[in-house]
Amino acid sequence: FVDELAVGNERIDTSREPNDANTQADPPARRLQRIAAAQPRNRTLDFHLEPAAVLTQIDQSLADLESMVHRASESGCDVIVFPEDTLGLLNWLSASQNETAIASVLPVAVERMMDRLGAAAASHKMHLVVCSDTLDPSGAIRNTAILVGPDGKEIGRYHKVNMP
Repeated sequence: FVDELAVGNERIDTSREPNDANTQADPPARRLQRIAAAQPRNRTLDFHLEPAAVLTQIDQSLADLESMVHRASESGCDVIVFPEDTLGLLNWLSASQNETAIASVLPVAVERMMDRLGAAAASHKMHLVVCSDTLDPSGAIRNTAILVGPDGKEIGRYHKVNMP
């Protein structure tokens, strides 16, 4: 299975209103943004794996995903967007025998993803969108899209409304 990277161009308005309404300033020129839609190979984790093995597999997947960030940069991209379940945890999280281990595995996996892919994106000053289940403070699992800025830091999150 080969990882695929589709690259397209989208014109995004990067102009902003002046801070002072009395200031007459020419708005900045619109800048063409190059966006990569990443389609990694299937990384679905076996639901029988023990937590330590899950994190080992996550680390291996992250190495491949980091290379996709670097390839997107080499293609001149400003943004790379990964699909839902970027880490391949969905089946493992859904298995009832893993219910007690979720609280110890999911936050670690998401933190590793944010650290490693955020650093890869920051090294190229790229934006990044990753998608993963996350735990909210109440312990509920949320299907979450995370936007990362060109400094490698999280800008924001979107939780799917109809999927707790």
